[in-house]
Amino acid sequence: MPELTVATLNLFNRQGRWSQRAPLVVEQFLEIGPDVTGLQEVYPGIDQANWLVAQINGELGRQDYVAYHMFSSRGVSGSLSLAIVTRLEAVEHDGLDYLTEDDTIAHRLRVRLDEKVNLDFYNTNLYYLPGREGAAIRHLEASRLLEWPALHGNNSHQVIVGDFNAVPTGQTIGLMKGTFHSAYEAVNGREA
Repeated sequence: MPELTVATLNLFNRQGRWSQRAPLVVEQFLEIGPDVTGLQEVYPGIDQANWLVAQINGELGRQDYVAYHMFSSRGVSGSLSLAIVTRLEAVEHDGLDYLTEDDTIAHRLRVRLDEKVNLDFYNTNLYYLPGREGAAIRHLEASRLLEWPALHGNNSHQVIVGDFNAVPTGQTIGLMKGTFHSAYEAVNGREA
């Protein structure tokens, strides 16, 4: 399989001094040079993901990256919109509505790694409220997320990124680790 660089970042909508953070996001993106990136809490009101792509491509002097967006079909708040930014050829694109609280969704983009190998790249933002009720909703969403890759067949490699809103030692991450490996843990020998 070809070497692949992936990244994930919660843009936190337009909150948190976006105008000050935006140049840092572009700078870090250019430094890392990811092949595919999952963005969470993308603010559609300022076309945030496409703005980032335009800035990055402008700095590179070529049109390397494209953004693929996913919004909740229920349109509850629009604050949990997702985007996947890639320089790889996209061959499929779809979404999953968890149908739980708020408008939490997941997003999948199948990209071609070479003529025989594909990658299904999943991006999500699980329910955010803390406490027992929030944990139960996140666990349900993670269960639904883990069922989704099986529908796409086993002929692609799979990566899941996102804002899981869960601690590494919690039930939600434990459930995810029953199917997937933590890249952070694999590289560092422990979770963050």
